[in-house]
Amino acid sequence: MKKRPELMILIAVIAALVVSLLCSAISCSMVMNAVNHPAQQAENFDEWINDHINGGDNGGNEGDSQNGGDSQPGNGGYTDQDVPASMEIEVDELSDDLQAVINSDITRKLGLSDTDKVTVSNLTKETVATPELKNGYVLSQVSGKVTITNMLGNDETVDYTSYYYADNPRASKITWYIYAYDLSSYKVLPNGFEEIAGDPMNVRGIIQGDASLLGDLLGASEGDTQHT
Repeated sequence: MKKRPELMILIAVIAALVVSLLCSAISCSMVMNAVNHPAQQAENFDEWINDHINGGDNGGNEGDSQNGGDSQPGNGGYTDQDVPASMEIEVDELSDDLQAVINSDITRKLGLSDTDKVTVSNLTKETVATPELKNGYVLSQVSGKVTITNMLGNDETVDYTSYYYADNPRASKITWYIYAYDLSSYKVLPNGFEEIAGDPMNVRGIIQGDASLLGDLLGASEGDTQHT
Protein backbone atom coordinates (compact mmCIF):
# COMPACT_ATOMS: atom_id res chain seq x y z
CA MET A 1 0.00 0.00 0.00
CA LYS A 2 1.40 3.38 -0.99
CA LYS A 3 1.89 5.81 1.89
CA ARG A 4 0.09 9.13 1.60
CA PRO A 5 2.00 11.96 3.40
CA GLU A 6 -1.06 14.19 3.63
CA LEU A 7 -2.99 11.39 5.40
CA MET A 8 -0.16 10.80 7.86
CA ILE A 9 -0.03 14.51 8.67
CA LEU A 10 -3.81 14.60 9.24
CA ILE A 11 -3.61 11.62 11.62
CA ALA A 12 -0.77 13.27 13.54
CA VAL A 13 -2.77 16.51 13.91
CA ILE A 14 -5.85 14.63 15.17
CA ALA A 15 -3.74 12.66 17.67
CA ALA A 16 -2.16 15.87 18.99
CA LEU A 17 -5.60 17.45 19.39
CA VAL A 18 -6.89 14.43 21.36
CA VAL A 19 -3.86 14.54 23.67
CA SER A 20 -4.34 18.27 24.21
CA LEU A 21 -8.03 17.80 25.13
CA LEU A 22 -7.17 15.00 27.56
CA CYS A 23 -4.49 17.10 29.26
CA SER A 24 -6.94 20.02 29.62
CA ALA A 25 -9.56 17.75 31.19
CA ILE A 26 -7.04 16.26 33.61
CA SER A 27 -5.76 19.70 34.60
CA CYS A 28 -9.32 20.91 35.29
CA SER A 29 -10.06 17.82 37.35
CA MET A 30 -6.92 18.40 39.41
CA VAL A 31 -7.92 21.98 40.20
CA MET A 32 -11.43 21.00 41.29
CA ASN A 33 -10.18 18.16 43.46
CA ALA A 34 -7.68 20.50 45.13
CA VAL A 35 -10.45 22.99 45.94
CA ASN A 36 -13.21 20.56 46.91
CA HIS A 37 -11.07 18.06 48.84
CA PRO A 38 -8.44 20.14 50.60
CA ALA A 39 -7.31 17.68 53.21
CA GLN A 40 -7.91 14.23 54.59
CA GLN A 41 -7.25 12.59 57.91
CA ALA A 42 -5.02 9.79 56.70
CA GLU A 43 -2.00 8.00 58.09
CA ASN A 44 -0.09 8.70 54.88
CA PHE A 45 -1.06 12.27 54.02
CA ASP A 46 1.28 12.58 51.03
CA GLU A 47 -0.23 9.44 49.45
CA TRP A 48 -3.75 10.74 49.98
CA ILE A 49 -2.92 14.06 48.33
CA ASN A 50 -1.37 12.39 45.29
CA ASP A 51 -4.23 9.90 44.88
CA HIS A 52 -7.02 12.45 45.21
CA ILE A 53 -5.46 15.07 42.97
CA ASN A 54 -5.17 12.40 40.31
CA GLY A 55 -8.72 11.16 40.79
CA GLY A 56 -7.92 8.21 43.03
CA ASP A 57 -9.66 7.12 46.19
CA ASN A 58 -7.06 5.91 48.66
CA GLY A 59 -7.92 8.02 51.66
CA GLY A 60 -8.25 7.37 55.35
CA ASN A 61 -11.46 7.11 57.37
CA GLU A 62 -14.24 7.30 54.81
CA GLY A 63 -17.09 6.27 57.13
CA ASP A 64 -20.47 6.58 55.46
CA SER A 65 -19.90 10.14 54.35
CA GLN A 66 -18.54 9.19 50.93
CA ASN A 67 -21.56 7.24 49.71
CA GLY A 68 -22.81 10.18 47.69
CA GLY A 69 -26.43 10.50 46.62
CA ASP A 70 -28.77 13.38 45.95
CA SER A 71 -28.90 14.33 49.63
CA GLN A 72 -25.23 15.29 49.73
CA PRO A 73 -24.60 18.73 48.22
CA GLY A 74 -20.80 18.48 48.40
CA ASN A 75 -18.26 20.52 50.30
CA GLY A 76 -18.98 24.22 50.51
CA GLY A 77 -22.73 23.83 49.96
CA TYR A 78 -24.18 23.34 53.45
CA THR A 79 -26.61 25.44 55.48
CA ASP A 80 -27.23 26.21 59.16
CA GLN A 81 -29.53 23.20 59.37
CA ASP A 82 -26.57 20.91 58.59
CA VAL A 83 -24.40 22.06 61.50
CA PRO A 84 -24.11 19.42 64.28
CA ALA A 85 -24.27 20.36 67.94
CA SER A 86 -20.74 19.13 68.65
CA MET A 87 -17.60 17.73 67.08
CA GLU A 88 -16.85 14.11 67.99
CA ILE A 89 -13.28 12.97 67.33
CA GLU A 90 -10.87 10.69 69.19
CA VAL A 91 -7.47 11.70 70.55
CA ASP A 92 -5.73 9.07 68.42
CA GLU A 93 -7.24 10.57 65.28
CA LEU A 94 -6.17 14.07 66.30
CA SER A 95 -2.63 12.86 66.90
CA ASP A 96 -2.41 10.98 63.59
CA ASP A 97 -3.88 13.92 61.67
CA LEU A 98 -1.51 16.49 63.18
CA GLN A 99 1.54 14.31 62.61
CA ALA A 100 0.45 13.71 59.01
CA VAL A 101 0.05 17.38 58.07
CA ILE A 102 3.28 18.46 59.82
CA ASN A 103 5.24 15.77 58.01
CA SER A 104 3.52 16.64 54.74
CA ASP A 105 4.74 20.23 55.09
CA ILE A 106 8.25 18.97 55.90
CA THR A 107 8.50 16.82 52.78
CA ARG A 108 6.23 18.58 50.27
CA LYS A 109 6.68 22.26 51.07
CA LEU A 110 10.09 22.33 52.70
CA GLY A 111 11.43 19.71 50.32
CA LEU A 112 13.14 17.52 52.90
CA SER A 113 13.26 13.72 52.98
CA ASP A 114 11.32 11.17 55.02
CA THR A 115 14.21 10.98 57.48
CA ASP A 116 13.42 14.55 58.56
CA LYS A 117 9.88 13.71 59.61
CA VAL A 118 8.80 14.17 63.23
CA THR A 119 6.77 12.13 65.69
CA VAL A 120 3.75 13.49 67.53
CA SER A 121 2.84 12.05 70.94
CA ASN A 122 1.10 12.77 74.26
CA LEU A 123 -1.57 14.87 72.57
CA THR A 124 -4.29 16.27 74.80
CA LYS A 125 -7.76 17.39 73.69
CA GLU A 126 -8.42 20.41 75.89
CA THR A 127 -10.76 22.62 73.87
CA VAL A 128 -13.18 21.50 71.16
CA ALA A 129 -15.00 24.33 69.41
CA THR A 130 -18.70 24.22 68.65
CA PRO A 131 -19.09 23.55 64.89
CA GLU A 132 -20.05 26.54 62.78
CA LEU A 133 -21.04 27.27 59.20
CA LYS A 134 -18.61 29.40 57.26
CA ASN A 135 -18.40 29.87 53.50
CA GLY A 136 -20.68 26.87 53.03
CA TYR A 137 -18.43 24.57 55.08
CA VAL A 138 -19.13 23.10 58.50
CA LEU A 139 -15.98 23.88 60.47
CA SER A 140 -14.60 23.19 63.91
CA GLN A 141 -11.26 23.19 65.69
CA VAL A 142 -9.47 21.44 68.53
CA SER A 143 -6.77 22.83 70.81
CA GLY A 144 -4.49 21.37 73.44
CA LYS A 145 -0.88 20.33 73.98
CA VAL A 146 1.31 17.90 72.09
CA THR A 147 4.90 16.67 72.21
CA ILE A 148 6.89 16.85 68.98
CA THR A 149 10.06 14.77 68.63
CA ASN A 150 12.44 15.33 65.72
CA MET A 151 14.85 12.97 63.95
CA LEU A 152 17.62 13.74 66.46
CA GLY A 153 15.45 12.77 69.40
CA ASN A 154 14.96 16.35 70.58
CA ASP A 155 11.44 17.03 71.77
CA GLU A 156 9.26 19.91 72.87
CA THR A 157 5.74 20.14 74.27
CA VAL A 158 3.80 22.87 72.47
CA ASP A 159 0.29 24.26 72.20
CA TYR A 160 -1.52 23.26 69.02
CA THR A 161 -4.75 24.10 67.23
CA SER A 162 -6.01 21.81 64.49
CA TYR A 163 -8.68 23.07 62.08
CA TYR A 164 -11.27 20.67 60.66
CA TYR A 165 -14.17 20.57 58.22
CA ALA A 166 -16.97 18.00 58.10
CA ASP A 167 -16.94 16.03 54.87
CA ASN A 168 -20.70 15.42 55.14
CA PRO A 169 -22.32 16.86 58.28
CA ARG A 170 -25.60 15.17 57.32
CA ALA A 171 -24.13 11.68 57.73
CA SER A 172 -25.11 9.55 60.72
CA LYS A 173 -21.44 9.41 61.68
CA ILE A 174 -19.60 12.59 60.69
CA THR A 175 -16.04 12.31 59.45
CA TRP A 176 -13.87 15.35 60.21
CA TYR A 177 -10.94 16.20 57.92
CA ILE A 178 -8.00 18.34 59.01
CA TYR A 179 -7.07 21.17 56.63
CA ALA A 180 -4.85 23.50 58.70
CA TYR A 181 -3.01 23.80 62.01
CA ASP A 182 -1.08 26.18 64.29
CA LEU A 183 1.76 25.47 66.73
CA SER A 184 3.01 27.72 69.53
CA SER A 185 6.67 26.84 68.93
CA TYR A 186 8.80 25.40 66.13
CA LYS A 187 12.11 24.90 67.95
CA VAL A 188 12.50 21.18 67.24
CA LEU A 189 11.26 21.47 63.65
CA PRO A 190 13.57 21.99 60.65
CA ASN A 191 14.91 25.42 59.77
CA GLY A 192 12.45 27.39 57.68
CA PHE A 193 9.49 25.26 58.72
CA GLU A 194 7.62 28.04 60.53
CA GLU A 195 7.45 30.11 57.34
CA ILE A 196 5.68 27.41 55.34
CA ALA A 197 3.72 25.61 58.07
CA GLY A 198 0.01 25.47 58.81
CA ASP A 199 -1.69 25.29 55.41
CA PRO A 200 -0.67 22.01 53.73
CA MET A 201 -3.02 22.30 50.73
CA ASN A 202 -3.10 26.12 50.47
CA VAL A 203 -6.86 26.29 50.99
CA ARG A 204 -7.06 27.60 54.55
CA GLY A 205 -8.18 31.08 53.57
CA ILE A 206 -10.75 29.79 51.10
CA ILE A 207 -12.34 27.38 53.56
CA GLN A 208 -12.40 29.98 56.31
CA GLY A 209 -14.22 32.47 54.12
CA ASP A 210 -11.76 34.48 52.02
CA ALA A 211 -13.14 33.77 48.54
CA SER A 212 -10.70 36.27 47.00
CA LEU A 213 -7.97 33.67 47.42
CA LEU A 214 -9.73 31.28 45.02
CA GLY A 215 -8.35 33.10 41.99
CA ASP A 216 -4.81 32.81 43.29
CA LEU A 217 -5.22 29.08 43.88
CA LEU A 218 -6.65 28.45 40.43
CA GLY A 219 -3.92 30.53 38.82
CA ALA A 220 -1.20 28.59 40.61
CA SER A 221 -2.82 25.28 39.73
CA GLU A 222 -3.07 26.10 36.03
CA GLY A 223 0.63 26.75 35.90
CA ASP A 224 1.55 23.64 37.88
CA THR A 225 0.21 20.41 36.43
CA GLN A 226 1.54 18.51 39.47
CA HIS A 227 -0.41 20.44 42.08
CA THR A 228 0.65 18.25 44.99
